[in-house]
Amino acid sequence: MPQTDPQPHPPRVVGHLILGELIGVGATSSVYKAVDQRDGRVSAVKEISLIGVDSQDMERITAELELLSNLEHANVVKYEGARTIGESLYVELEFAENGSLARTVHPSRFGGFPESLCAVYVAQILRGLAYLHGQGVVHRDIKGANILTTKEGVVKLADFGVATKGSRVGGGDGLGRRFGLLNEASRKIASMENSEEANADGEAKPNDALGTPYWMAPEVIEMRNVTAAADVWSVGCTIIELLTSNPPYYDLDPMPALFRIVRDKHPPLPAGISDALRDFLMLCFKKDPKDRPAAEALLSHTWLTDERSLTEQPREVGALIDRVANIGVEASTMKRASSSSDALNLLGISTSNGMTKEQIDLNETIVSVMDRLRSAFADTSSSENVEMAGADFVQLMDSSTSFNVTNETLFTTRANCTFMNVINDDAAAETTRTVAFECVAAASAASRDVLTSFVTMGVLPRALEVLRRENASARAKIAALRLCRVTAKAGPVFSRCLVSCGALPILVGVLDEGFGGSGRELTKYALSAIYIAAEIERGDQMPRQLGQAISLSLAQAGLFPKLVALLGSTHTASLEDEANPEVMDDTRSEGGSSMTGSIGGTSTHSVSRGLYSSGGRYYRELVAETLYRVAKRGDGCPEVSKSLVDVRIIHGCLAQLSVVPRSTATKLLGLVHLLSKQPDSFDVLQHSGAIPKLVKCVEGNVKSGHAQSWELALKALHNLCAMNKERQEQAAVAGLIPILVKIVAERNVAHTVQQSAMKLAVPLLCDMASASRKTRELLEKHGALDAYVELISVESGWTLSALNAVGSWLAIEPWKAEARFLEPDAINSILDVLDESTSQDNIMQALLNLISTSPRLCQALANEHFIPPLMDALTTAATKPTTRITLLKMLGVVHEHAQRPKELIIRYDVVARLKRLIEGVTDERSSGAVAQLVDKILRSMRLTRVA
Repeated sequence: MPQTDPQPHPPRVVGHLILGELIGVGATSSVYKAVDQRDGRVSAVKEISLIGVDSQDMERITAELELLSNLEHANVVKYEGARTIGESLYVELEFAENGSLARTVHPSRFGGFPESLCAVYVAQILRGLAYLHGQGVVHRDIKGANILTTKEGVVKLADFGVATKGSRVGGGDGLGRRFGLLNEASRKIASMENSEEANADGEAKPNDALGTPYWMAPEVIEMRNVTAAADVWSVGCTIIELLTSNPPYYDLDPMPALFRIVRDKHPPLPAGISDALRDFLMLCFKKDPKDRPAAEALLSHTWLTDERSLTEQPREVGALIDRVANIGVEASTMKRASSSSDALNLLGISTSNGMTKEQIDLNETIVSVMDRLRSAFADTSSSENVEMAGADFVQLMDSSTSFNVTNETLFTTRANCTFMNVINDDAAAETTRTVAFECVAAASAASRDVLTSFVTMGVLPRALEVLRRENASARAKIAALRLCRVTAKAGPVFSRCLVSCGALPILVGVLDEGFGGSGRELTKYALSAIYIAAEIERGDQMPRQLGQAISLSLAQAGLFPKLVALLGSTHTASLEDEANPEVMDDTRSEGGSSMTGSIGGTSTHSVSRGLYSSGGRYYRELVAETLYRVAKRGDGCPEVSKSLVDVRIIHGCLAQLSVVPRSTATKLLGLVHLLSKQPDSFDVLQHSGAIPKLVKCVEGNVKSGHAQSWELALKALHNLCAMNKERQEQAAVAGLIPILVKIVAERNVAHTVQQSAMKLAVPLLCDMASASRKTRELLEKHGALDAYVELISVESGWTLSALNAVGSWLAIEPWKAEARFLEPDAINSILDVLDESTSQDNIMQALLNLISTSPRLCQALANEHFIPPLMDALTTAATKPTTRITLLKMLGVVHEHAQRPKELIIRYDVVARLKRLIEGVTDERSSGAVAQLVDKILRSMRLTRVA
């Protein structure tokens, strides 16, 4: 595809979107930058012409849309929705401003990356792949062109046109299979570029293969079974692409390159790479797919140690902090760092004399305040001097804008040893030690390097000791909590250092203070410290094993019941804030973190509430987000699941659903949905009143149009009610049936949410037909029989489920349903099924079961031209033997109940055609069964078959 830069394009309106500049063009589609008229959000929209699209291509499009709609991760491009307008399909996707990595490393732009920057992107690529593989999805086309980035440097895996669902995928299509239509337009969907497939001369490289040749794993080329390991091989090729601007063998044409990939022991590695990267690449390039590590396992490789992509901390200092966290260095062992040079050398920080006047003035002020503090600490007779000097120091740190730690006096004994000596002195007055903690927290908040120094000297265990002490003052605990939160906010290395000191259970214990009275400030600090220290804001990016370990630690500390108890008190506080609008929010709150009403992926915007006002709304959201995220990360861990299946937790969450705003309720629904996937929780959920609550949530959110909330509630109901007649009746009584019928009635709306709702609603609606008499009365009352007629239609895609539902109803209570299915539209739907679905054995069996239960229906079918298509299907050579037997049984049933059977035989030449059928059956395995059935039918017609 020739290189294409964003082109000016006349804007036009499609639904709620304004399509602007053209950013990509393919054979059957175009990609536009779009703006949502409702909220100004920018997205990428692919317009696909449906003119001439055959059923096979439509299946590919539908498959990719279904795949995309089920993926939700920070490192996977987000699918926003799709709709059909006129003769075009419009697919809306997340917009990645920086385009693809292939474009970024092109020689005409930035060229190849250094290893350190490459590691930043590879860590995120692996997180995205680990998520996909965990969902059973193999991408099969990982390369720089399909890896998009945002302006913040967040990686987004894109282009799922050749991705597959399932851990093992047959590779029989080999190089002959072409991309689906959604993949055909461009590799650049949701980016500003359309040049990734072009070489330096602007000419497209061949990419008709299942994947792209230069990035292909040997097993893909050899058409063997393709597993997730193929993506790991492609990651290795992508690393080489990022380092050199080109993938391996790029100097060769595609076919010779494919030959070399299969023949060579491994692709050629770039010169000058580190030993760690060489080892990483050799793991990716293991010839046997079984020998390649999984994407998640590669995240712990030494080349990607300490999450380099998520912290600004230098590698040497980060390693030091990790070492301190792992071995639990005591403060006493660090007392030898008693001079400026000792501390700086220990931390690997170089000194320099170049300072601005502002920095020099700051240093002089620090020296002056530190001298006052040292004198005050030494004078045990007066706490007032300590208080005043400490307040001045904290104010100085809070207002500092030019803090340059590598050149400042703060690293002399005036700071480090002065504070640490007081903190380590168990005989010091409580007020003195509290002031020292306050000063350490303030200085650490001003500079990460200062924090590094204090952590290295062992301040965290001392802070946690304060929190463990029952007799410690609230002020002392707040100072210790602030230090914990400052440490957690400094980055993942510091967070894990804090966690390794055993902070999480201690912080959870602080939540017992509640959100009322004097304990409110302590709870605020503890909540935000837990949220940050547990890295909840990273969403699903955290490696699964680490996430489960953190969730288990929090669950064992009793986090869940404490958070549920805080839901009500924080909501009450938020109502109080709304009733007193003059209460000021302090937007500099260090507790501010990024959360939205959504429960998928990482957060997108910041909502800050002050620590000096109630902040009820902010902390209510934080409590709900923490509750959901910790539960989700612990999914699959039996201990975490067991701690969640508690009537206090479940009842508490359900009680808040109808009280809290939608943003909070969505997170609570996410938790209930998680619980609904655990069979052990079914009875507790039912006895806690979950079903009526969930039905109410579905109803309310359907009316308001909030798709995520009602879809979560419907998923939970689907999990709870599947295969359980008692819970189905409870849902029906609670008012679920009208909602399900409405979803079926709106099934033709070209919206992915609606299609997702159908997958949940139809099985529930169809299962209810055999639930109970009370349920069937409600089904009849609310028009479910009409919905079944619509679903029987072949076009609905739910023919089998509807036929089984009606068959069950007719078998139990035929007098209620039979009249409806004798009406012309129902008869026509059944005739259409016979015309269109004779190749589907399960549908024909369901149709046989249906008509076998109703003699009147058989009579109606015999009079409505049922026999001609039945006989045609019977005598067609392409009909499968098993299906032919089902059709013969169907003929026998219809003949048995026909009002004028002899007329039926004569009009449709049944005898002669049955005779020809016997003569034409060549399959020895089925000929005997067919002959027996024919004999039985002819005997029932009082005729004899001529041999």
